[in-house]
Amino acid sequence: SDVPYLPCARLDDDFLYLTFIDWKNVKSPFAISKMMCGISSCSHLSYSFLQVIPVRACRVEPLDNCGGYVTVDGEPITSGSAFQVTPTRHCTTVIGRKQRH
Repeated sequence: SDVPYLPCARLDDDFLYLTFIDWKNVKSPFAISKMMCGISSCSHLSYSFLQVIPVRACRVEPLDNCGGYVTVDGEPITSGSAFQVTPTRHCTTVIGRKQRH
């Protein structure tokens, strides 16, 4: 995407930026909508409920019966489907769709 979600992130970083919403600090659903609309201008980074943590690796294990949702790039992750992520320097994956004519 061309959206500057985290402008300081670089392809050759030695770490990842784990970002999540701290729901205890969200005052209203409107605040989430406003934050999402601010991504294109980078104003989303000023919201205190958006947490950004640099990590060298990350393992996510969604728990059963805890409520809430976990998504990775908009795809839902179900309980029991743990995954790990680590940065790889100078490597990228490009996924494309077959162009329709």
